[in-house]
Amino acid sequence: PAGLAQTAHVLERARRTWTLLRDHRQAEEQIRVLSGLLDVAPASITVHDAQGRFLYANQQSFDLHGYTREEFLALTLHELDVAASERLIEARMRELQKIGQASFEVEHVRKDGTLLPLHVHGRTGQWRGQPVFFSVALDITTRRQVEQALRQSEEKYRTLFETMAQGVVYQNRTGAIIASNPAAERILGLTLDQMS
Repeated sequence: PAGLAQTAHVLERARRTWTLLRDHRQAEEQIRVLSGLLDVAPASITVHDAQGRFLYANQQSFDLHGYTREEFLALTLHELDVAASERLIEARMRELQKIGQASFEVEHVRKDGTLLPLHVHGRTGQWRGQPVFFSVALDITTRRQVEQALRQSEEKYRTLFETMAQGVVYQNRTGAIIASNPAAERILGLTLDQMS
């Protein structure tokens, strides 16, 4: 019976050890999968401390900024932000600490000196026992280019509308006049208010 109890004890320890090893392997596999997912994410994902030192950054962060992993992690947020964005870092960190999360736009300087406009979603958290800031940043270069093209198109349209010799009057669905160009007002001898 004493030998049987000792064998049972050894078997129970072996079972616990095997369970711990299995759980550890599963946790390591889960970490590998999650790390892989972060690296294929189409957004820059970073973790930095209150001084702006990067503790983690995914592959997209390196690619967007043009730095190697080692170069990027040696930088601080203060070195990446353009002057106007850099002046707002402390206020944004205070806002994040106060409400826990925030969204805002910033501009970073890439390694090649070009500007990188980003829309950032940030929140506070803990990393290895210290308070940190987690951020997910989307490259909004294309959006900014589209917005600029739209502004230029609107300006072109407005200039054409206001300077053309032909009179133009716009009406809504009910037939009410909602806009007229200077030529229409001159030809008709009426102001927009008088036509409405």
